[in-house]
Order: sequence, then C-alpha cells, then structure tokens
Amino acid sequence: MTSRRRIPKLAFVLYVVVVAASLGVAAGTSSIAFDAYNTEWDGSSSLRGVASDSDIRALTVTEPAQYDRVEPVGAVAFVGAPSDPSPEQLAALRSFVRAGGTLVVADDYGTGGNAVLEGVGADARFDGRVLRDERLYYRDPALPIARNVTQHNFTTGVEGLTLNYGTAIYADSATTLDENGTPVVAANGTAALPESLTPLVRASTFSYLDTNGDGEPDPREPMAAHPVATVEPVGNGRVVAVSDPSLFINAMLDRPGNRAFASALVEQHDRVVIDQTGSTGTPALAVVEQVVRTDQRVQVILGVGVALAIGFLAAPRRERRPGSDRS
Repeated sequence: MTSRRRIPKLAFVLYVVVVAASLGVAAGTSSIAFDAYNTEWDGSSSLRGVASDSDIRALTVTEPAQYDRVEPVGAVAFVGAPSDPSPEQLAALRSFVRAGGTLVVADDYGTGGNAVLEGVGADARFDGRVLRDERLYYRDPALPIARNVTQHNFTTGVEGLTLNYGTAIYADSATTLDENGTPVVAANGTAALPESLTPLVRASTFSYLDTNGDGEPDPREPMAAHPVATVEPVGNGRVVAVSDPSLFINAMLDRPGNRAFASALVEQHDRVVIDQTGSTGTPALAVVEQVVRTDQRVQVILGVGVALAIGFLAAPRRERRPGSDRS
C-alpha cells in the first residue's frame, strides 16, 4: 500500500524536474545574432567554448558597471557587431583598456564598431566596403581567405583567417576620406598604416574593396593586401580590430584559421569577457549567473541561504506517537 502511494509522488517529482529543465534551457539560450548564448549558426556560443577549452570561464557583461569588478590586466574583452554605444559603455571600455586590458572589436559595415574604436582612443577604423578576393577564397570571392600573417603573440598557430562578407581596416590618423566618407587609398589600393598600428593579418594581393557593389574588380578598385586584423597600444592596454564579426560565430569559427585565432587571443590572457551591453536577447539565467559571479553581497546572501536550507533539511523531525493527541 505504501509503495502505491509513492508512485504518484514520484511521477509528480519527475514531471517537475522535466518542466524545470525545459524552462532552464529556454531561459538560458538566445536567438539573437552574434549572442554568446545563441547556439544556432549565427550565435557565438562557441566562443565561450574556446575559453572553456583553455580552462578559462568566460564572463558575460551586460551592464557597463560590471567592468568595475573585472581586473583589466590579464583580461581580454570581445565586442562583436556592437550597436551604437552609450557614453557609459564607452567610458567603461576606455577605462578597461587604459588600465591594461585587451579589447577585441569585431565589425564590418555598422557604425557601432567605429564608434567604439574612436571612443576608446584607437586609430583603427573599419572601411565598410565588402572585401572580395577572386583568387583565394572559401566557396565565394566574398569569403576571402587571408593568409598574410604577421608573427605575433595573437597569431600563434594561425595560418590565416576566413572572412564572410567582411571589410578592411584603415588608420584614422593616416587616411583621407572623400566627400562620401570613403577612405582614399594609395595607388596600390590600400590605406597607409602608421607604425603604431600593426597588421596582424592581411588579405592576399588579389583582394579588393567592392566600392560599387557589382561583385567584380574595376579599374577604380585596385587589388592590394588589405589589413583584416590589427593591433595597437592604447594607454596601458591594447585594441585588436577584426574586420568581420561573423568570424567568431558558430558557423564560421571552424572555417580555416578562425578558431586558431580566437584561441590565440584567449590563451594570451587569464580572463575572458564577452561584452553584450545593450543586447536585448541575453537570457534571464545568464543575467542571474553574472550577478552571482560578480557581486560578493549576493554570494554571501546565497551562501547563508543555502546553509540555512541544508540545516533545516538535515534537522531530525519528531514523529507523533499514535494516540499522542488523546487526553
């Protein structure tokens, strides 16, 4: 009789566990492009996996104030395809870099990437035109493979990068813009780079910027080895510019060279920060997790609560004896 009574209770417990697990998955994932909790092809959850493979747990930042709890020295922060940053976000990123952090900014056509670069005091800028290569590419000339790699700590083990409708990088201090805001390149087709801006990876000499968007090289679109990844010192830190944010998404991370580049950036540091400030798709569980991991007051409250709960559950309970209610 007792075993029969336990069956409904067991079924109810299993039901609660299944529902809780389902809700947990839903509350812990995202469908927003480039989101670190999006496990689909256009998400960047694999970037967190790269950190995990290096025994480094990635911290996701959703508010500028959370940078106050990040030690900049030895940390690298990834900002991918950013929307137009707020003054608070720029101030947080600027302080992070100038105090010794490494900031990786990946963008192509949007205005957010250049706003971040300018806001933190970097010289690199994203051109905005599609970079194509009719000779060296993956499946399509708009997916060029850049194999001109400079020897650097951030390119350890990197043989090249595979872009997906990316662009090129130029130096704001050494480049003139025309009336349309397009960088005026030299006769060889590339903008000059000052000594402070080091090209980590360049495309092949057959690459060109498709100014008119016709998908073909024209006389006014000279071929040149355009920079697609650069690094420069800013304050006590460094800023890495990558001319294609999709390089770090799940579908592209395993294309030739991309995972090795992400690993090299991660492994040169002790901590990884994925900046999702301003994102509307950060899962609720992820937000809670970051608060718990970064706020010591919350950690203390949770610790006390868990201890009290364990003590309550472990405390022996008195059982009533039959007939104890009789007078």
